Amino acid sequence: MAGHVMQGAGYEALQCFEKMQDQGVTPRPATFVLSLRAGVLVGAQEKGQQLHSEIVKAGYDRNIFVGSSLVDLYSKYGLLPEAQAVFDYLPNPDVVCWTALIAGYSEHGFGEQALDCLERMEANGVYQNMVTFMFGLKACAVIGAVKRAQEMHSSLLKLGYDRDLVVANALVDTYANWGLLADAWLVFFNLPVKDLATFNSLMCGYSEHGLGEETLRLFHGLRAEGMFPDVITFVSCLGACGSIQSIDSGRELHIEIVKQGLETVLSVGSAVLDMYMKCQCSEEAWGTFCALPMKDDVLWTSLIEGYAEEEFYEEALECMEQMQQEGVPFSPFTYASGLKACKGIGLSSKGKELHAGIVKLGFEEEIVACNILLDMYASAGLFLEAEAVFQRMQFPDDISWNVLIGGYGEHGLDHNVLDCFQMMRQEGVRLNEASCVLALKACGNLTDIDYGRELHIEIIQERLERDPFVNSSLVDMYSNCGFLGDAFDVFSELPAQDVVSWTALISGLVKAGFNKKALNYLQHMQQVSVHPNSATFACALKACGDIRDLSTGQRLHYDIIKEEYEGDNFVAISLIDMYGKCSSIDHAQEVFNELPVKDVVAWTALLTGFVRHGLTVEALACFRQMKPFISPNAITFVCILKACSTLKAIECGREIHSDVFAKGLDANQAILNWLVHMYASCGLLEDAVYVFDELEVRGSSLWTLLMAGYAREGQMNMIPDLLERMLLECGYISKEDWAQILTVCNAVKTLDMCFKLHKATVERGYDTDFLVDNTLKSIYAYCTLAAGLVEKSETPSCLTAPEPALSAV
Repeated sequence: MAGHVMQGAGYEALQCFEKMQDQGVTPRPATFVLSLRAGVLVGAQEKGQQLHSEIVKAGYDRNIFVGSSLVDLYSKYGLLPEAQAVFDYLPNPDVVCWTALIAGYSEHGFGEQALDCLERMEANGVYQNMVTFMFGLKACAVIGAVKRAQEMHSSLLKLGYDRDLVVANALVDTYANWGLLADAWLVFFNLPVKDLATFNSLMCGYSEHGLGEETLRLFHGLRAEGMFPDVITFVSCLGACGSIQSIDSGRELHIEIVKQGLETVLSVGSAVLDMYMKCQCSEEAWGTFCALPMKDDVLWTSLIEGYAEEEFYEEALECMEQMQQEGVPFSPFTYASGLKACKGIGLSSKGKELHAGIVKLGFEEEIVACNILLDMYASAGLFLEAEAVFQRMQFPDDISWNVLIGGYGEHGLDHNVLDCFQMMRQEGVRLNEASCVLALKACGNLTDIDYGRELHIEIIQERLERDPFVNSSLVDMYSNCGFLGDAFDVFSELPAQDVVSWTALISGLVKAGFNKKALNYLQHMQQVSVHPNSATFACALKACGDIRDLSTGQRLHYDIIKEEYEGDNFVAISLIDMYGKCSSIDHAQEVFNELPVKDVVAWTALLTGFVRHGLTVEALACFRQMKPFISPNAITFVCILKACSTLKAIECGREIHSDVFAKGLDANQAILNWLVHMYASCGLLEDAVYVFDELEVRGSSLWTLLMAGYAREGQMNMIPDLLERMLLECGYISKEDWAQILTVCNAVKTLDMCFKLHKATVERGYDTDFLVDNTLKSIYAYCTLAAGLVEKSETPSCLTAPEPALSAV
């Protein structure tokens, strides 16, 4: 029996035990120990329980050797309550018995129970051996007990176990998995002898934490030691090549994998495929995929995920269809990758189809798929669907909350952002950096300084204030709320003022209108050797444009070229806008012409520059050049309608009106305002009134525009009615707008109109304003009333103005 067990022949050992029983030989404790080990080898759970019954009958259930083997058997089967019961019945468990129980808990993910056993073992005066230490470290790894692992490491050093290869490998693996790579390297470095497992543990840690170059350096060290890489080695190295996009090293590894005949191993093939995808070599990835003899759901999902990550969304969805045709079932991760692709190309209908599949297969509780489904709906602005997914999630994690909050923020629903953030806090979810950044942005947009200050206090309590993105968001929030002193205080207290925090401060100053000060801070930032990024340059260019500082803008353009940001669309569009504001249209056109990708924002920036400087013919030509290739947005339509109004280009205006309806922008307030302006300017008052009546909000300037249109067309009879409606509908009217209204209504030249305007002027308290007063005098002069009223001292009964105001007229 002992021979069979030593050779790993469990079935033969158990057959031998049965023959022994058949011949009437009574088993001894050693016999039961060997039988139990054989049961572990073959995984015969029923046989193990049968042996336990026989042990109890034979009275050996309190024997320490037999008991330890029973604990080991039940632990290996995952029957931990039974293992604990056997252990508790033993009179004085030794280190082997304790270790068997600790190993069982560790191997099955019960780290806390394993460490609790370890503490009780030490309290009972039983000293750990190397195997106990190894499983203790594994328990620490399971629950992330870093401090406890470091204490165990100290004990290992005292006992001299730290140079044992098995224990050292466990230490390296534990530290590497936690990302404590300096500690892992120290254990690795101090080992006099290293095996392949030692190298693999450290390489896996480096690769998983993005240290691709260090991983490949270790690989070369491994080869220099004369070791041959295995599957784990190749998978780690391929991951490293993908993370640093080292296609040459990846191809060399692929050649070596083929030489060793490992290319058909599923995990290796999947890693090769993933490496090619990350290095943007999709054709080679596809070739690798096709060469693999077996294609399971993991491999298909790797390919689909690779396409989705590299933004080949259509190819990802085509792969899903092919996978379905070949009868390979989708996993939750397949659905997750497919949903990423749907989000990428805005295919919410396909996303809903995949959602139905998730529900049908019962994957609704899979957190990864649900989070991506949530992200797809939230990004598309489909919040009813997003909220329904979120409410069905049994245990939403911090990513789930952040995705929903981020979706609200992306669509400008800042109140929803703060409501959702508050709900998250009430559910006991701890603050994290991402949620704080989103909530602070919403506070800034809403200028909600009270909530922003409360959040600032919570951030300090949770010790998140040192995160650069959180701090930059605090600076931005205070700036947007107009509290620049607080913004500067947060900025000044930063231990390291990086480009993100500098940009937040500069952006806040620009938004508040302190453009020169913003440019001074940019100069100071460069003096302390902090290099601007694309966002910094964009803020500074806006400052230059707002104050028409062309010379500083040109100097920034030189810096942008020097820092190699001229190819960045965001920066280039800011340059076009700056040159447009500074009346340097030729330079704006040059920057536009150099753009590798001319999107709608770039075209609109150039159009705005043309319109701003009265180059309306050029603006219309530019619009016609853009239209066949780029779909205009709302801002583009507003800009080109301004040009049509100036040129009285009615045919073009009508064409744009049709496009607005076709694109579903007919409810956009700004577009409708300019349609009214365009029609009124062209004398098409019926069309102007038609659009005007569609508006939900009608400002005083729009009423004035309509009245001016009727005045130009000589239809004076329409103006009194419009004035009456405006006075009823409009609440606040500024002094400037009121002076303009008086000027337009002057065209009517009737006594009733004069008295009505005078009374409304007094009611609004504008009769003492110089501009309004002069305009009112002009109206009376036109009506030849001023002289008569002053001479006769007649005050019409409708007037309630104080005497000085009337005599001044």
